[in-house]
Amino acid sequence: APTPPAPYLYAIVRKELNGGALLAQFGHAVTDCLGVDDVPLPKDTRIVILAATKEQLNILVKTLETMAISHAAVIETDGPLAGSATAVGLFVRDRARVREYLSHLKPLKLTSVQAGMQQAEPVGTAPEK
Repeated sequence: APTPPAPYLYAIVRKELNGGALLAQFGHAVTDCLGVDDVPLPKDTRIVILAATKEQLNILVKTLETMAISHAAVIETDGPLAGSATAVGLFVRDRARVREYLSHLKPLKLTSVQAGMQQAEPVGTAPEK
């Protein structure tokens, strides 16, 4: 029998999120979309993190609902993003079924600001005492 294709776990997150907020929304998206039968994840699972604008995420959620594709939309409950979708999680065994809805989104690229890192002072520039 042919080997089934590897499953894909997608997290689509708002591209303006950073640091702990980004990680929290990623965590909610990937855990909320998994069912009891999905864990533990198969060893060959591919994990993909995509970035989306507010508008792209809202369109994606509506599309997934219309197409009856199982997903988890993370809706922020407090702060300036309250009521907005901040991430979507998808676990699929048939990647082709969702490819057309995700193909326009780019992989998330973390900047040092998004990662919550601050640039260290170069060696030898400490203020004199």
